[in-house]
Amino acid sequence: MAKRRIFPSRTKGFSLVELLVAMVFTALLMAGMAKVFQASLGTFYTAGEKMSSARRNRLSLDLLYDDMNTAGMLLLPTDIAGGGPQSIPVSGANPLFAINPNVAVTIKKGNADGSDMVITSDELLMYSDDALPFEGTLKGAIPGTNSLIATAVQSGVVATVPTSTTFTVDCGTSGQAASVKQGMAVIFKDSLSGRGISSVAAGSGNQIVITPSASIQAAGGGSTGTSLLDPYGHLDGAKVLFVEVGQQVRYSIQPQKLDPNDPNKDIPCLVREQENYNPSGFVSYLTGGAPATANYSATVVAENVTGLKFYMSLNPGDTSTTPDKVWAGYGYTGTDFNAGILGAGGTAGPGTLNSQLASYGVTGFTNIAAQNATTAARDLVWFRNIPAAVRVDLTTRTATARTEFNQTTSTPTLTYNTHQETLVLVPRHFGLSL
Repeated sequence: MAKRRIFPSRTKGFSLVELLVAMVFTALLMAGMAKVFQASLGTFYTAGEKMSSARRNRLSLDLLYDDMNTAGMLLLPTDIAGGGPQSIPVSGANPLFAINPNVAVTIKKGNADGSDMVITSDELLMYSDDALPFEGTLKGAIPGTNSLIATAVQSGVVATVPTSTTFTVDCGTSGQAASVKQGMAVIFKDSLSGRGISSVAAGSGNQIVITPSASIQAAGGGSTGTSLLDPYGHLDGAKVLFVEVGQQVRYSIQPQKLDPNDPNKDIPCLVREQENYNPSGFVSYLTGGAPATANYSATVVAENVTGLKFYMSLNPGDTSTTPDKVWAGYGYTGTDFNAGILGAGGTAGPGTLNSQLASYGVTGFTNIAAQNATTAARDLVWFRNIPAAVRVDLTTRTATARTEFNQTTSTPTLTYNTHQETLVLVPRHFGLSL
């Protein structure tokens, strides 16, 4: 039997030239795909950072909107503007509403190249009575001086008006009860009268026992004298408000060391500070030191805020002239609130509020007094008589500098992307005369 012969296969592989050509085409394809992937990844990151910047911007404006709508909310208004028992001394040295223009702040390593950055922005200061976010319920009626006198007259005896008394309030929850502190005020909604709180003691359950101070304001604004009772008394079950009287809020851009990778680098932040009003001026403790009162608080509203400007107008819809004539403070490069915004204490410059008063007019008001230590108390609440609009221009930037944000040159450099939004409103209590 003949042996079977096996012939070698005639199939050939790729030649070296063919392999090299295939590798070149594969490399070109991979390079193209890498470029597309890099562009897509860059778009993903930049889009996310731009959205984050826009969210920070909107969050900041929302909080500013809420706070500005409480500016000038005077729950005990005659303590400032009238002849009532002025428990909160006020002074034009620290205006009740003010814009401090063009305050320079240095941000260490704030620029994209790592150099220091100087931000020139505005500060906003606002005064208000800050009501706690709940109502209490009076437990047990409180007699009034009028009823005590009437009862005594009917009985043919001399009326005896107590010089001290306490009353009990149910706050609803233990947490709300704990938030009521000495030095606050309580307002009875059945008579709209208010008084200071001299001391607070824990009662049964969610109740507290309040000892009022001798500083009392009746509904008409006058003092009730040395008696700790109102003329008309209060009903059992009457609702009460607890108020932090005389609070001042400041918004400003401040450097904060919040970068976990570089403890020496500053992040420009929008900061909200609140403290008991000080007639001498707002005292900030951001740079250290112990607060003078336990009421001081500071909150970082948003990071990477690089612009904060405030303007005021009596006719923001006027499009017939330039913005610097419509918005007080627009284009102003000085640092004086009286001169640059109000136009007070001298000749009112074009576009200032006093200049706008002369042009547009507000019935009964032709001039805003300069805010200084000699200003009368009633002139410190000028904004309660004049419905001025406030404009806020707020600028935020991305958290990271990227070359993708600077494609205008042949050699892109690291750059932050910025986002600006504008808020215009007439604060709720502006134009509501006391």
